[in-house]
Amino acid sequence: MSGSPVSLVGLRTGSLLESYSIFAEVAACGSMSQAAWSLDLDVSVVSRQIAAVERAFDCVLFERHRRGVRLTEAGTAVARHVRHVLQMQGRLREELDDLRELRSGSVRIAATDGAISGPLSRTIGAFVRRYPGIRLELFRASSEQVAPTLHRGEAELGAGLDMRDEPGIEIVARLPDLLAAVVAPGHRLARQMQVTFSELEGEAVGTFERNSGVGRTLQRLASQGVRVGRLTLVTNSLEALKGMAESGAGVALLCPHSVAREIRENRLVAVPLRAGGQVSITLEFCVLRGERRSFALSAFITELLGGGGAGLALRG
Repeated sequence: MSGSPVSLVGLRTGSLLESYSIFAEVAACGSMSQAAWSLDLDVSVVSRQIAAVERAFDCVLFERHRRGVRLTEAGTAVARHVRHVLQMQGRLREELDDLRELRSGSVRIAATDGAISGPLSRTIGAFVRRYPGIRLELFRASSEQVAPTLHRGEAELGAGLDMRDEPGIEIVARLPDLLAAVVAPGHRLARQMQVTFSELEGEAVGTFERNSGVGRTLQRLASQGVRVGRLTLVTNSLEALKGMAESGAGVALLCPHSVAREIRENRLVAVPLRAGGQVSITLEFCVLRGERRSFALSAFITELLGGGGAGLALRG
């Protein structure tokens, strides 16, 4: 291909965003015919749009093969740009929706099981009552997955344990907590004011997997010489850990915010663990640094810091 790049705005068959949307669909499907079916367009229209985008960027964006197409190295770079443009377009549309008094819009949230079970569940109930037109998209992520999820644009708000200094990530709220031995009310440890790791000897002990916030904390303690002991259950399921503790079968190492409801209902007891002192863990809520927040996201954070997220505080 030769010649200088041209603007996509003047394409006869569609606008810049239309061309970008078609390009993104082909990249996602790996097939022009499948993309045409998904977009309800003729394959010839899709093919012309892809050719126009290739002319505009003066490079080949797809390699054709027997089963469809795949992005070239240049196509991968263009795909990143296209995703960013389409995300910005989506955010602009959300902002315009926000101007219509939050009657529509969405907030996407990636959070740990504990955050979902604790402060987020309370916040969501209050938020939905106040803004029934806003759609909330909530999915689980381990603490280490939260920042990458925000960077990929798959969520606008994240919640994880001890997020540390992540490049490009801004902490907007935090909930100080601690690591506790969570047991049934009738368990031998339930009446104690604190529990040491040595007192867990002989108990069936369960906790989250090593890449979780709790798992990273236990690894840090082990590196400092604390004998954490053998774990009977290692899982990414909060429900499994709560069930183990509530049945009286063993001890779950968790943060109290993740079992707040069960503690209030006297189904579980959280006894602080000590390893030279209490083991502090902080639940942190974060967004991309420098990104313009939609009104819907700002309203959700306000609700989080209000009655819905009791105990949460602004960073600072």
